[in-house]
Amino acid sequence: MLIKFSSNAAGGFSMFGDDAMALIRFMTGTAQHEGALHGQAISDSLRRLQAGVKARKPSETVAPDDPDDDENEEPVRVSARATPLLEMLEKAAAEVRAGDPETYVMWQPE
Repeated sequence: MLIKFSSNAAGGFSMFGDDAMALIRFMTGTAQHEGALHGQAISDSLRRLQAGVKARKPSETVAPDDPDDDENEEPVRVSARATPLLEMLEKAAAEVRAGDPETYVMWQPE
């Protein structure tokens, strides 16, 4: 499953479900496959996601390793997986601070 993230403050992107759900749990405290953030909730979620990423060891990945993956591949770190979502939330939070009450960040299965 893929989760698509979109916002009127930044371009959208998709992420594999397990990775996306781990980041959504950091961001919201729940594991909902579909949701949206508006207003102050965007800044609050940004802070929670930053804290969640920072709390992980630098070498930790978001989702458990797939045993079928090539053993020689370097795992993708949490901070790298979170970068597009962090950037989206940062842009959306800046729009909210600038006074745009219509700013949103949302996610849903693709």
